Amino acid sequence: MEKPYDKRVDLWSIGIIQYLLLSGCLPFDDEESEKEIARQTIHDETPFPSVLWKKISLEARNLVDSK
Repeated sequence: MEKPYDKRVDLWSIGIIQYLLLSGCLPFDDEESEKEIARQTIHDETPFPSVLWKKISLEARNLVDSK
């Protein structure tokens, strides 16, 4: 039986958890629509707003954003 996803999904999930732990918020969010969150997740680059990330090291950001 073929799995619907592979280890890349797990690695992506680790990046989301790292983002949350470092910044205190999720990278993709919308209070009104889960469909919008799904769209952002698929189509948008990971946001690193300077307000949240200015005190976080470049190395930590690169770890979160590694592809």
